[in-house]
Amino acid sequence: MGDRVQPVTTSAGNNNLASTSRTNSERSDEMFAALHHYKTEHRHADVSNRDADNPKLGQWVNNQRQFYRHCKAGNNQKSEGMCEERIQNLESIGFKWGSEH
Repeated sequence: MGDRVQPVTTSAGNNNLASTSRTNSERSDEMFAALHHYKTEHRHADVSNRDADNPKLGQWVNNQRQFYRHCKAGNNQKSEGMCEERIQNLESIGFKWGSEH
């Protein structure tokens, strides 16, 4: 269970998930793929933002929860593009909107 999730590598061979050369949508897709991989290995999708092995993924998960709360509150400026499709994608892999770990 303590195995580190391998970093996602793009077709350009770049494993820096925070690269500014990609669009927000592309970064979100890469992080979703990393979360899906994490869930496969750990049997849950609740990555802590304090996870030393997956700090970027943990922060991304935390951000998704914040964006979701803003979206549901009607604060579109702070929801960072959180849409029903992203919500459904995350829920399809068992993502919980409240932290359990």
